[in-house]
Amino acid sequence: MDQTEAGIVKELLLEVQSSDNKSRREAEAKLMQIKKANLDKYILYMVEGFKDTDMETKARVMALILLRRDIVSSESTEPDMWSKLAPETRAYIKEQILSIFSTETNALILKKISEFSAEIAVSINDADRKDIWPDLFTVAKQLVSTGNEGQITAGLTLYIEALRTMSNEIVENDADLYRMFEATLSNEKLDIALNSLQAVSQLLNTVMPKYANNFVGLLGAMVKIPMRALEEDDHSVLEDSLIEFIAMADAEPKFFKANFSDLFRVFNTIIAQSGELSDIVKHQPIEFLTTVAERQPSLLSDNEEYMKEMLDAIFKLMINIDEEITEAWLDPKDPAQVKEEAESDTVIFGKEVIDRLCASIGEDVMLPLVCILVKTTVENDDWKFKNAGLAAFSQIAEYVSDLDEIKEMIPTVIQHCKHSHPKVRHSAVHCLGQFATDLKSQFTENCHAEVVPALYDCMNDEINRVKAHACGSMSNFFEKSSQEIGVNY
Repeated sequence: MDQTEAGIVKELLLEVQSSDNKSRREAEAKLMQIKKANLDKYILYMVEGFKDTDMETKARVMALILLRRDIVSSESTEPDMWSKLAPETRAYIKEQILSIFSTETNALILKKISEFSAEIAVSINDADRKDIWPDLFTVAKQLVSTGNEGQITAGLTLYIEALRTMSNEIVENDADLYRMFEATLSNEKLDIALNSLQAVSQLLNTVMPKYANNFVGLLGAMVKIPMRALEEDDHSVLEDSLIEFIAMADAEPKFFKANFSDLFRVFNTIIAQSGELSDIVKHQPIEFLTTVAERQPSLLSDNEEYMKEMLDAIFKLMINIDEEITEAWLDPKDPAQVKEEAESDTVIFGKEVIDRLCASIGEDVMLPLVCILVKTTVENDDWKFKNAGLAAFSQIAEYVSDLDEIKEMIPTVIQHCKHSHPKVRHSAVHCLGQFATDLKSQFTENCHAEVVPALYDCMNDEINRVKAHACGSMSNFFEKSSQEIGVNY
């Protein structure tokens, strides 16, 4: 290796990050010349760059970024660049990666090397599906077992990256994988436990179902992570861990089937204690349970108590909205705003969940339960309860096959078109328009005498948003009405 040129390359690794455009372009051009002249030598220079602990961290990171880009990334100028390197170059890279794991103390460099080495493992595996670079995963397990936080994180990062594309091969060849996850999921450091959960999640998202069953025993330790985060008031870890549970439910819902009762209780506890959390975090436990129920409907439909608790949690979220009504809501200046921002994100989320549950579990189970809860909330004096009940009621109309199933509630909806709070009037008007759209002539023929006057009055409402929405609902109503009804008005 030309030590003079190696020194120049190290300087260029800093210059390519210069804020001066001219200096940066010149440095990029010089690196490109070295690469074109001799790819293997260029790669070795990059390896020496990330190994050099005397260099600035940003220069070492840049060496790793360029290595990934040039030989294993999808951005590489040539496909399968790894296999085109000289055998001795590939051997040297692997040797240096394995050695640096035991000596490196910079956590950022360790993480970057983990990501890079995992991509090399994938490249090796792509060439021969039976070759998984066993030495690398031996080192990864050694890192995880050291007790050093940075090294444990590096080892888990390596698994997370490698599991993206070679999970089946890793499971087939790594008899210690379960024990490694078992230990790290229970690590006293919450961030490490989260990393381990992310690795398990990555595995379940990509592995064949027959292998996923081998890891069901980890669920107890997995579910403790969001609970620990809640207890320790670590909202970031709580949110990230719940994201992983949702991803796992989406990819492998059967994984949770045998333990669903325990999981339901745990996630219900999180929902009950989520008062001070952001709306996003409050939604996540419900999103997880809904995702599982969509793919395994019997888990909820066979247990009415679960359904009631779930709906109760959804309605509580929908009630948790701001007292203040903005001028932009009351009087939207832009016609496009009439539909936009009419409801809070929490109300929209609640309506969507009810819709998904009706679609997956079935209206026979859902409608009676939703109607009972709607009636209870609408009868409450608090306008937020009424608003939530009406919003939920509007969502179930498309699942109603016979008007008689909800007919007794229609007078209550009409009555709320005159409520003192504009958001309640808006929700009532929306209900009537939605009923007309979904129930069509059943609704218009049987209810026009009461509905049309109510909507007409709201077209003269003092609040412009209510007035505009009443016009839209009236339009919906007459679009679904017969000419014989229309001429009466």
